[in-house]
Amino acid sequence: MAIDKMAIGNRLRRQRERLSLTREEFAEQIEISPQFLAEY
Repeated sequence: MAIDKMAIGNRLRRQRERLSLTREEFAEQIEISPQFLAEY
């Protein structure tokens, strides 16, 4: 089973936008690096 990075990325982005957070703030909230988040 392949991981659909596009679908995961879209879900992450929608959630981040719902919370009105920047990428950096969102990455901190979910305890990952902003660079890792950007890969998705």
